[in-house]
Amino acid sequence: MEVCCSCGTLVVVLDPVSGWCFTCAPPACVKCGESFSAYGQRRDLCAKCRRELWDQQNADALERYMGVGLTLTQARLCVKEDKKPRCLCCGEVIAYGNPDRDHFCKRTYECRRAARRYKYYRRDKKMTPDLALVQVVQSMTVLTREIA
Repeated sequence: MEVCCSCGTLVVVLDPVSGWCFTCAPPACVKCGESFSAYGQRRDLCAKCRRELWDQQNADALERYMGVGLTLTQARLCVKEDKKPRCLCCGEVIAYGNPDRDHFCKRTYECRRAARRYKYYRRDKKMTPDLALVQVVQSMTVLTREIA
């Protein structure tokens, strides 16, 4: 039996990296084994491994931007900008938006109107998300033709 120097409990085996019991030991990265601070976060990977994983998932887009002559850092920024959700009505970036869930911003009257219409089709008419988006986009193009 060994004593944890953090909490003072008797344990059979201590963590070989920190020397503490496994309840007191800081979390370790699943991929590389390095300990990292994940206080209040449910992460399994350290920052280095998360960046490496993101680079692997976005390798094609990174290569496309780097082929134009951008550095890796500039290419990462461009890919992050491309992945941000954009309003289908006005084309502006939706701040803090989820690409899978957010389709319209609330900046202009037309955007709010399209968002309300989408919500109406989804909740009241019980349409699928794709069909509701098609209906909203079609109604937006009809309205713009009438105005012009």
